Amino acid sequence: MAFIGGPNNSQHNTVGRFFIQAELDRESGGPLSKPQINVPIIGWLLELIFPSKKSPRNVYNGWELKRKQNQYVFTFYIIVYLFFNDDDVITAVEQERIRKLIKKTNGILTEEHYNQIREFSVKTIRLDDVLTFIKEHGYPTEFVLDTLKQVRVLLNNDPVYESLLKQLEQTVI
Repeated sequence: MAFIGGPNNSQHNTVGRFFIQAELDRESGGPLSKPQINVPIIGWLLELIFPSKKSPRNVYNGWELKRKQNQYVFTFYIIVYLFFNDDDVITAVEQERIRKLIKKTNGILTEEHYNQIREFSVKTIRLDDVLTFIKEHGYPTEFVLDTLKQVRVLLNNDPVYESLLKQLEQTVI
């Protein structure tokens, strides 16, 4: 029989005696052979008291997190579209801007989102691809227009991308 905390220390304190008795009961099938504490309930209570960042306290926060994640992914899709279609290449400066923007997401995106961004950052994205992306994800017009406004702000209203943004905006409306 193995004692937790060593044979000498565990015999002299209450917790040690509890573990000794639990071990004896496990061997003999006594009352302490089954756990008395419901582990899922403890996990639920701990989550209620100390919520983690990944699981929000209420549904509203969960929807907001999901909306932000979708908006970030769509924002990166639009940015890759703009960076590629202004001169048919994503330059080193534009790649650095994308890296900096990814760092600003501050842990909101999951690994799956980052993989999705990596996938479409190596593709050639045209206007019809953006429209297909919007339809596949079921983004409402307000969401798309709000994202386009945010992209304008992120790119500091750069005139190089403005014509592409206006074209996309007119196509969506």
